[in-house]
Amino acid sequence: LDYLQSILLEGDISDPKADIPKILGKIVSVHPHLLNLSVDGNLRPRMKFLASSCRMNATHVAKVVSGGSGSVLTLSVEKNLKPTIDFLLTEVFSPVTMQDIESKQKML
Repeated sequence: LDYLQSILLEGDISDPKADIPKILGKIVSVHPHLLNLSVDGNLRPRMKFLASSCRMNATHVAKVVSGGSGSVLTLSVEKNLKPTIDFLLTEVFSPVTMQDIESKQKML
């Protein structure tokens, strides 16, 4: 609980008047299994991955966790998060070049 609280406090969840105990209560009531996770074995590695691969800072993670998507912190980095993020970055959100646009315009 202390680690989740530190994420929320560090992230500030973009509201200086945020009721951290109330938000923690919501997270725990929706995702009680987070309390069973090891900070060093589970939570910290996932936070590190989200920070490096998705460029998420504490504020972003705090919003995700407090917004009802706390289960993302239970997913395996190697079996779920990394393949999903890799797919999204290469297939869905891949950068579009001017050459791509021009070739599609020629096809029309």
